Amino acid sequence: MTFLLDPNVAYFLLVLGMVTAMLAVITPGTGYMEITALALLVAAGYSIYNLPSSPWALALLLGGMVFLFFSLRKEKPWLFLGLSLASTFAGSVFLFLTPSGQAAVNPVLALILSSVSIGFTYYVGRRTLEAITSLPAYDLKRLIGQTGDALTDIHREGTIYVSGEEWSARSDQPILAGSRVKVVAREGLVLRVEPEQK
Repeated sequence: MTFLLDPNVAYFLLVLGMVTAMLAVITPGTGYMEITALALLVAAGYSIYNLPSSPWALALLLGGMVFLFFSLRKEKPWLFLGLSLASTFAGSVFLFLTPSGQAAVNPVLALILSSVSIGFTYYVGRRTLEAITSLPAYDLKRLIGQTGDALTDIHREGTIYVSGEEWSARSDQPILAGSRVKVVAREGLVLRVEPEQK
């Protein structure tokens, strides 16, 4: 575990852990990202505990993540992105100290890692929020009144093919597979159908 006591390795793990945690908040899912973020932050915490570090620099680094979070919520994010980069870079350089009190993290590494992590997190976060908030490309109300084919027997539930796609369907009356059906209502993503009148 001595490699964790290298200030550059510790800094790398801390930034990677914070970026992973931010992405886990933005895109919750299977739990793998949350576990990875926790492991990285625990390793970085071990380093911070055992290396001479600056609390104000850690606050600046965490502040950079806060500015980044606000930049994801703004139409014109440039001010918050700039503040995020400046805060993250300054906090990164002075996070760990040498025994004489000098900055121990390589400034070139700090600049590259700060820029890449903020740029990557902003791009992924922005795309994720756009996907979450965008309206469906297909207007489901248009399905009502359309006709299609019953792919399975439908009695209470079944499957139909309408508008170029397969849909789950319900009917109050039995409909045989292969019959033509008409969509009369929509209940979420399930279509209520009846036999097409000839």
